Amino acid sequence: NGTFHLNHALILDNLDDFSGALTAYEKASLDPHVDRGDLWANKAATYLKMGHIERGLRYADKALEQNPRHEGARGSRAFARFQLGPDTGPAWDDYSALLGGQFRKVNDYGVGVWNGEPGHRLIVQGEQGLGDELMYASCLMDLIAKGDCEDIALDVDMRTVRLLRNSFPGIKCYGSRAAN
Repeated sequence: NGTFHLNHALILDNLDDFSGALTAYEKASLDPHVDRGDLWANKAATYLKMGHIERGLRYADKALEQNPRHEGARGSRAFARFQLGPDTGPAWDDYSALLGGQFRKVNDYGVGVWNGEPGHRLIVQGEQGLGDELMYASCLMDLIAKGDCEDIALDVDMRTVRLLRNSFPGIKCYGSRAAN
């Protein structure tokens, strides 16, 4: 059954058994009833995790041929394009299309989306897990040092507010995101 093999591939991928995941994806592809958009999008993500960026991009494109609105495929294509550079415009287009979707919620803070121009209020919104929020918080010093923003606010998981407030006293820190 193709659905079994597709689910098996996802489990193997989550266990970092990428070779096993690719084998399971191949088995899933033999079933004509398996959603090809999901199959190719998941395979793209596995290849990206393996560091095979061009191959991941090809599978993301295949998934988008099946379903142009596939969030997973758009995300994989965005991340592949960011890594391939140097023109990241198309990558930002793909990434922006994900905002407001299932995994990337958008909060209305009453300010527009920052376009990189100096002198604006900037709100940095966490969207991943705690580890990613803490890792990316290391970039805040670069943002502060650049001096392009008149005011910076950080909206993160409520469990990290105290740590980040103490680490970055010049940044307003809010915890509107709760643990999932």
